[in-house]
Amino acid sequence: MLSGLKMKYKVVVLFSFALVATVASMSLIYTSLQTVRQTAEWSTHSNKVLRAVNGAMAAMVDRETGLRGFLITANPANLDPYKQGGSAFEAHLADAVRLTSDNPEQQKRLAHLGELATSWASTVAEPAIRLMGEVSTQDQARSFEVRALGKTMMDELRATVSAATAEEEQLMVTREAASTAAMQTIEWAIFGGTLAVVVVLLGAGAVLIASTVGPLNRAVDMARRIGAGDLTYRTQAKGRDEIGDLLRSMNAMSVQLSQIVSDVIGSAAQVAAGSRQSAATAEQLSSGSSEQAAASEQTSAAVEEMSGNVRQNADNAAQAERTAVRARALAEDVASATTQAVASMAEVAEKVRLVQEIARQTDLLALNAAIEAARAGPHGK
Repeated sequence: MLSGLKMKYKVVVLFSFALVATVASMSLIYTSLQTVRQTAEWSTHSNKVLRAVNGAMAAMVDRETGLRGFLITANPANLDPYKQGGSAFEAHLADAVRLTSDNPEQQKRLAHLGELATSWASTVAEPAIRLMGEVSTQDQARSFEVRALGKTMMDELRATVSAATAEEEQLMVTREAASTAAMQTIEWAIFGGTLAVVVVLLGAGAVLIASTVGPLNRAVDMARRIGAGDLTYRTQAKGRDEIGDLLRSMNAMSVQLSQIVSDVIGSAAQVAAGSRQSAATAEQLSSGSSEQAAASEQTSAAVEEMSGNVRQNADNAAQAERTAVRARALAEDVASATTQAVASMAEVAEKVRLVQEIARQTDLLALNAAIEAARAGPHGK
């Protein structure tokens, strides 16, 4: 399920499980704590009801005790517990009625309790107190106690109080059981939540290790093989995460490197063949250069020889010119030379100029011949 996910999504999914387990256990703990708090509040409430009901019962006992003391001693001071008990009974009864406003059964019991207390006071206590006011009727008043006229009412009053008390105590037992169950739930939630988080984290670690360590080891092994020069090895690439992409990229890189090495080997073979051909060409060029150098030396010697001839011809022409000058001077000195001698001298001068022109042309021809021989190379011999 996770093999098709990227690594970051795998981490998010796996740790989401841990988060869900944590949130679930925290929610259960919070709910159980609320139950414990509510049961504690209701237990406190029941204790208040019990104190109020028991207080009302104690006040009635005080009234009964005060009445008996007064009937025995006829001392009005003994009526103080009776009077104080009446006020206390009303206060405790009102408090109990207020606290049990959400419990109709308790409201009925408390109402009946108030009716019993009122009936006891109006039919037993108050008549007996009035009869004790007269000496002649005191024995009649004391006969109320002898005949236990109020005992039936007080017993019913005690039974009503016991019923109200028993219900509150039963409610406390029920709430205590709920609180105990909630505490056990909290303990199990803490234990189960911690165990679930640990299991999820261990599972997440195992999944991450399985999806990373093995493929990374294959990637390292392939990198070592490529580093050692083995470009034929291909590794198995599974999954669509980053490590799977890495393995596929390394396979593609190995293929590309193999192709590049093959191209380099082919290029190296071509370069070697070209080098051998270049060496042969260089050898031919070296041989041709040697022959060309020899031809150039021969041409240079010929040009040098022609230059010597040209210089010789120029020297001869210069000497002829000097001779012509001297002849002309001689002709001027001998103004009486004949026309034939002048014509001969002119002819000589013309020949000298012709020789100079021939020497110049010869020099040009020699230079051209040297240039053509240099261009022709070994074929210019």
